[in-house]
Amino acid sequence: MVNETVEYGLVAVLSVLLVMAMVSDLRHRIIENWLTLLVACLAPLYWWAIGMPIWPTMAIQLGIGFATFLFFMIFFALGQFGGGDLKLLGALALWLPFFALINALFVMAIVGGVLTVITYGAHKAAKKEGASQTPYGIAISIAGLFAIYERYFNHFA
Repeated sequence: MVNETVEYGLVAVLSVLLVMAMVSDLRHRIIENWLTLLVACLAPLYWWAIGMPIWPTMAIQLGIGFATFLFFMIFFALGQFGGGDLKLLGALALWLPFFALINALFVMAIVGGVLTVITYGAHKAAKKEGASQTPYGIAISIAGLFAIYERYFNHFA
């Protein structure tokens, strides 16, 4: 009972942090490091609350987060992804099992594509110089909230 309460509390905190990341990225095109660090540091508490065994499951979850970070580092290196986006996605991956992460990445890609079109259109309509900046933290956060919804609210799908 105590672990379940802690689990739900941590998921609620993660949800709030994702909304904060969304708002910050929309307003300032920055996702604060403290916010991403908090998402990453709360993941082991969440693992404990859901009863995840240390070996091999926690090690696998760390590997999933690290692999996600490394894969999306390619997009960062190509200038297609911001550093805050990269860190937030890596931290969020620590919370999601592999197949939930795949679903979240699919949602992130769709939302990110729509955001890119909207941002590009607004940039061109305002006749601004240079490249438009898509607040991809919004897509990452929506994907994370979708994964939370799927696990905790959509039990009968």
